Amino acid sequence: MRSMLSLILVIFFWVGLVTSQPETSVIDQSVAPVDAEDYFSTEIQGDGEGPLCGQQNVSVYSSGFRRKDYKKVLKLSWEFLKAQRSGKIPEDYSVSWRKSSHEDDPVPGGWYDAGDYLKLNFPLAYSVAMISWGMTEFKKGYVDSGVYCSSKEALRHAVTYLMDCHVSTNEYIGQIGHPGIDHSYWGRAHEQKTSRPKFVWKKGMKAADLFAKVSAALSAASEVFEDDKSFSKSLVQHAKDLYDLAETSPGKYSSHYKSATKIYSSSGWEDDMAWAAAWLYKVTNRKSYLKDSVKYWKKKYWGLSASWDSSGAMTAVLLYQLHQQGAPVKSFKRIENFVENKFLDSWIKGKGEIIETPKGLSHPSWSSWGNLQLSTASAFLALSYVKHSSSNSLARKAIRWSRSQVDYAMGSSGRSFVVGFGKNYPKYPHHAGASCPDEPATCNWSDFQSKKPNPQILYGALVGGPSGPGDDTYNDERDDYITNEVAVDYNAAFTGALAALIEMT
Repeated sequence: MRSMLSLILVIFFWVGLVTSQPETSVIDQSVAPVDAEDYFSTEIQGDGEGPLCGQQNVSVYSSGFRRKDYKKVLKLSWEFLKAQRSGKIPEDYSVSWRKSSHEDDPVPGGWYDAGDYLKLNFPLAYSVAMISWGMTEFKKGYVDSGVYCSSKEALRHAVTYLMDCHVSTNEYIGQIGHPGIDHSYWGRAHEQKTSRPKFVWKKGMKAADLFAKVSAALSAASEVFEDDKSFSKSLVQHAKDLYDLAETSPGKYSSHYKSATKIYSSSGWEDDMAWAAAWLYKVTNRKSYLKDSVKYWKKKYWGLSASWDSSGAMTAVLLYQLHQQGAPVKSFKRIENFVENKFLDSWIKGKGEIIETPKGLSHPSWSSWGNLQLSTASAFLALSYVKHSSSNSLARKAIRWSRSQVDYAMGSSGRSFVVGFGKNYPKYPHHAGASCPDEPATCNWSDFQSKKPNPQILYGALVGGPSGPGDDTYNDERDDYITNEVAVDYNAAFTGALAALIEMT
C-alpha cells in the first residue's frame, strides 16, 4: 500500500476545479441488500439546490480511491448521521425506515449516540464541533460534492438540541437516558417505552469539561450558520454563557451521576477549556479568550489523540491555524513544536505511542476501541494543518499519510469499514434500529441474536474497526460492540477528512 500511495500526485495549493453536471442519486433505503460494486455503478447526486450546492467538479488521480469515491462516502456518511436523528422525522426522509421518536423527551431532538438511543451531550458536542470545523475549513469539498446544504440542514437539528439543553444561564441538561435502562431494550426507536431520565448540571458542580465542550460546539457551529445571523448570534451567546459557567465549575462532569456517565467518563477538563476558548476567540476576536486558550493548553502535556475525551491536539492545531491567520498566539513555538514534531511526526511515522498495523492502520498502542475514529480524526487534523502550513515537505507527508488512513477506512486493506460502500463492507454493525426488519414485523432481542445480516443497511456508518494490539483483526458480528459498533463521533471528523481530500485531489 505504501508503494501504491507513493505514486499519488499530491496537490499543495487550493485550485478552482472544472464544473461538471450533477451526478445521479444512488441512495434508496427501501431497496434490498445488493452487491456493493453494482450498487455504486452509478454516480452520486448533489443537493440540486442551485449553483452553491449543486456544483460538481472533475479530477482524477493516478491510483487508489478516486475523488468521486470520497464524494460518495461523504454523502453516505451524512446518511448515517441522518439515521441517528431523534425527535420529529420529516416526510420523505432519505432514511425510510426511521420514524419520529422520543418527541416527549425533556428536550426533544438531537442525535442518538451510537447503536442505542441515549442522547449524550458530552460526546455529541465533540462531534458537532468537528463536523462544523470540517464544513467551514473544507467548505469547497462539500460544495463540490453537492451535499453542503443538506448537510447543513441535518447539522442544524443537532446544534439546536445542544443549545436548547441550556435551559437557563446556570443550568444545562447534559444527558437524556440512562445506559442501564436503555441497554436493556433492543428494537426500534419509536417503539421504545422505557423511561428516559434527564441529568442536569448546574453552577458549582464539577462540569467544566461538559460546559466547555458544548461551548466549543456552539461557537464552531455559529460559523456554519453565519448566513442566519439571528441563529448564529444566539449560538455565540450561549457559547459565552457556557464558558463563563465552566470557569466557575472546574472539574469533570462524570464525577456526578456516575452510573449514568460511566460509558463516557471524562479524564480531564483543562483541555476542553482551551478548546472552548480558542473557538470563542475565533468567532469573537476577543483576545482574552485567546489568552485563556493558551493558558489552559500549557497546563500539562496532552496526548496525541483527538476524540470526545481528548481536546489537546485539536486545540493545538486550531491555535496553529489562528496564528497563521494573524492571531497573536503567545507560546506559538511551543504549540508549533507539538503539532509538527510530536503530533504529526508520531502519527506519520508510527512512533512513540502510535503504531501501525501490517495493512496500514495507525492507532495508539493503548487503544482497542474506536481505532478508526482515532486515525481519521488525526487525519482530519493533519489536513487542517496542511491548509495553513508553510512547510511543503511536512505537508506532503501529512497528505499522503492522511489519505492512507481514509483509504484504509474505505477498504484499501481488502475490506471496507464503511457500511454500504466498497468490498466486503460490514453487514452486522451493532445498531438496534438497523437490525430490525421492515414493519409490521416485530423487533426485539431475537433480532440481536439473528445470524442474518441487518435488514436495514446503515449507509455510511464507520465501524470502530480493528481493536489491536497492532494487527488488523476485525469481527463483523452484531454482538461485538468494540470493533463493530457505530457512533456519531466515529463519523464526525471522518466527514471533514473526506471533504479535505475532495478539495485537495
